[in-house]
Formats: sequence, structure tokens, C-alpha cells
Amino acid sequence: MQPTFSLESPYGGPEAQSTADWFKGDLHIHTVFSDGLYEPHQIKDFYKAYAYQFLAFSDHPNGGTVYHFDVDDDDFVTIPAYEFAADPLRVHINCIGAAVGPEGIHPAGPDMQGAVDRVNKQGGFAFFCHPFVYDYPNPAYVLTGLSGLEIINTGAISYRAGQDDAVRRGTALDLWDELLTKGQRLWGFVNSDFHWFCNEEPCVAFNMVDAPSLRATDLLQSLNAGRFYASTGLRLREILVEETSITVECEQAACIRFIGAGGNTLKESCGHRATYGVQGDEIYVRVECTDERRAFTTKPQLDFFHQTAFLQPTFVIPTRSS
Repeated sequence: MQPTFSLESPYGGPEAQSTADWFKGDLHIHTVFSDGLYEPHQIKDFYKAYAYQFLAFSDHPNGGTVYHFDVDDDDFVTIPAYEFAADPLRVHINCIGAAVGPEGIHPAGPDMQGAVDRVNKQGGFAFFCHPFVYDYPNPAYVLTGLSGLEIINTGAISYRAGQDDAVRRGTALDLWDELLTKGQRLWGFVNSDFHWFCNEEPCVAFNMVDAPSLRATDLLQSLNAGRFYASTGLRLREILVEETSITVECEQAACIRFIGAGGNTLKESCGHRATYGVQGDEIYVRVECTDERRAFTTKPQLDFFHQTAFLQPTFVIPTRSS
């Protein structure tokens, strides 16, 4: 009997996708050219020591962000970016792949939608940063053309370690599920929002990208298409999306959870490999792989925050019966 639905997944199929040669990077980094404390080459050296292969230096525009490509080499690339701020609401949107002019990267203008539209036209994409760091109206309900949102901002959590609102300010998983349930197609990003070492623990957050090469253009295309997973420490081994099932393998995982509409758990399995048989009424299925090890190794107040890998959603599309 033919299924009454089809699956649309950024991970393709029906063959298993090995993640061994995917590229590791962070899309939210600040340098001395805005409110960070370090030069791009210093940040590059530190992140390369933790096996990062790409970074987006997303400085605040400050009238036109200066961008430097002189830190790129054969096994490390930077992606042009800036963090747009719609003052006075303090809404922040990371514009990744923004065009570089003679004097740097220029802000898109005074409006949020204009920032999104401009970077999309330039061949890049935009995502909503740290949705709950500030108490402002949520633009994700009204903006069109967003590629996704920052589901984990480890910097926002780290420098609030010990405060009651640390996790609430730095996570947006409930919002992600709410928007996915309403039919929006948004990818989930995990970034560090790195500024300085004293209050933050860098290199906790990363995005693993399935791209044909380490060129910025290839990374941009794959990221915008959702061909990546996001993590606070865990690395996946295999992703398999078949006609009616989703299988994930993560050698480090203690628990694998399949999540559907409304953020409801569809299935939870102990161990490093699990398969979920799609029923057809889920709207979407996303996966979280979690381990008991802590994500923040220098913040004992955050011992409860475990290493987790977040897969992008696979969408369940009903088909017409004949």
C-alpha cells in the first residue's frame, strides 16, 4: 500500500548520509571592529584549534562594517556577514553572505524586512538572533524570507550562568516548534555570539554543514537549504531519511528524541541509534540527540545543560488519494 504522505527533508535520501566530512563552523562572532575584544586573526587561531573550519564575523554595522578576508587559508574560510539591529526594538538579525563593497558591508536600512530582503537578493540568507535576550515584540511572526532562527545562543546562556533566566534568554526551541507547527519552514542555528573570553565559553556551539567544498558560496547554499545540523557538543555519524522513516546515529548520544507538532515527543530511545516510522499526520519531525555530558565545561552553574545535537526538520506532506 502506498503511503498517503511524502517526506521533504534537507538531508535527501534514500541512501544514508554520512556526516564524517561535513564542515564545522559558527555564524555569530564579533571582533574588535564592533563590540568584540579580539582581532579576526586571533579569533581564527583560537577556533581553528577546536577544529572549526569556517566563521561568520557578524559585527554590528556601526555605519558600515569593515570586512577582512586576509585570515582565510586552504582549510579555513570566513563568510561575509553583519548583525542588523532594528533600534529601538533591539531586534537583531544576522545577515549571512552579505555583499562586500569598497568600504565594507553596509547595513540594509532602517527596517527589518529590508535587511532580510537585501541579503536574500545578494545570495545570502538571514536568521533571527537570540529571540529572548531582550524583551521586545517577536518579528518572526511577521517577517518573510527568514531562513531560520538561533535556537541556542551559548553566549547568552554562559554570561548569565547562575541567573534564573540564563536558559530562557539563550534558547528558543519552544518558539521554533511553535513556528514550525504554524507552517513556517525555518532552520535552527546554534551559535556562540562570541565577544570576549572572560564571561563566555567559546567553542561550545557549532553548525555541521554538508557542502561540496569549503568555499563560502558552497557553505551558503547548503546552510540556506538546511543541509546541516546544529550542536552544543555532539557529533552525528549518520542520517537516513527513507520513504516513511527517519534514522539517526550518534555514537555519543545517550538519548535520541523525535519531536513533532507543538514540540510533542513522538518517540524517545536510549542508545546511539534510533528509527522513527512516520505516521503521516506529524506536520514535521525533528530530532534531538542528547548526552549526559555537560556542554559548558567551565561553568559549574550550568552542569544541567547537556550536550545536544539538533537536526533540521523533515516535513510531512499529505498526498492526494487517487
